[in-house]
Amino acid sequence: MRTIKILFYKAGKDGRWLDDAISFWTGLWNWGTPPYSHVELQFLDRFGVCFSSASRGNFTGVRFELPEIVLKHRSRWDYIEKAVSDKEEVRLFEAAKDIVGAGYDYWGIFGFLLPWHLQDDKRFYCSECVDYALARAGIFPNRHNPVSPRRLASICAKQFKVGPMPLKYTV
Repeated sequence: MRTIKILFYKAGKDGRWLDDAISFWTGLWNWGTPPYSHVELQFLDRFGVCFSSASRGNFTGVRFELPEIVLKHRSRWDYIEKAVSDKEEVRLFEAAKDIVGAGYDYWGIFGFLLPWHLQDDKRFYCSECVDYALARAGIFPNRHNPVSPRRLASICAKQFKVGPMPLKYTV
């Protein structure tokens, strides 16, 4: 068995307007969920490497990143931990690796502002690429579109039967 973490960044902690806007707007359809604005998938058995899509920093789009870079402010993160079989973890890592380098899905993000969802199958935003990898690996039975960080946290909590916990100082 191996372990993965789905990490959820809490908006409203650092004053970044985009995080706050994502959290507020997606919260309108996800009442009662924590104010998440970003998601990372962490492979604990692969040096803790994190996987997601981001629109800031040194790389824009889908990437792997070291946890020291992603998780600088641990008090701003919650996580859901999941034990997976060796085969599931390999499939999950391969699914993630297959889309590394894809661009950031700005249309998908702006689609949250519209009554219909805009989809670019060659680009991903954070919760979209994590959901994609989990579904492709067979950990989720299907993809969820559109999927915000708040919605993904709710889906993971129901599917894995455990709610998000504060990351604090764990690795």
